Formats: sequence, C-alpha cells, structure tokens
Amino acid sequence: MFSALIVENDPEALSSLERLFENQWRQWGVRTASSGRQAMEFLESEKFDLLLSNIELPGDITGFTLYEEVRNRDLETEVILMGSSEDHEAECARQGVDGFLEKPVRGFGLQTMLETLSLFP
Repeated sequence: MFSALIVENDPEALSSLERLFENQWRQWGVRTASSGRQAMEFLESEKFDLLLSNIELPGDITGFTLYEEVRNRDLETEVILMGSSEDHEAECARQGVDGFLEKPVRGFGLQTMLETLSLFP
C-alpha cells in the first residue's frame, strides 16, 4: 500500500483529487492538507510515498518550500507539484522536482506520472 499527502488550497480541486485516489487507486492511503503549514505538520509526523502539492498555496509555505523540506530531511518521498504556468514547469525542472502536472490535473496524466515514478502497480 502506498501513502500520499495531497496539498491543495482549492476545496473543490482537493476533493476531486482525493476522490480520484479513493475510487481508482484503492491501494493508496490518502491524507489531505489545505495549506502548506498543515502539510508541514503531517510531513514531520508521518511517512509518505508521494507528496502531490499545488505550487501556489496561501501563506509563506509554497509547494517549492514543501519540496525543499522533503529533500533537506532526506525523506524517501516522491514530489509532484501542480501549477498552471510554463514558469512553474520550468522552475520545477530547474529545481529537480520529481514531476510536474499542469492544472487542472487529469487522472490519466497523474497515472502516467505515478507509473514513471514507479508508484503504480
């Protein structure tokens, strides 16, 4: 069983992503967070195979901040960041983020990314 932390401040998008995992990929345990601060708390106390986060989050903790936290702590967590601009995609590539998905995220694109990262049986 895999575990994922999904971080998204848009309640509708968060619910959609959570349903996608629950309905299509039952082998995943999912935890959700609506802010970077909440996500940091989960990262400090739990282990995740995947961090799927929006880049733009309210407050001072962005998706890039979460990515840096995962790497600085040597967590064995794959990171996929979601954004809506080419600048976001370019910055993900520059920083070495494991994956980038354009918003709105589609199930097929996410599944392909999970397969690429060997997180899909």
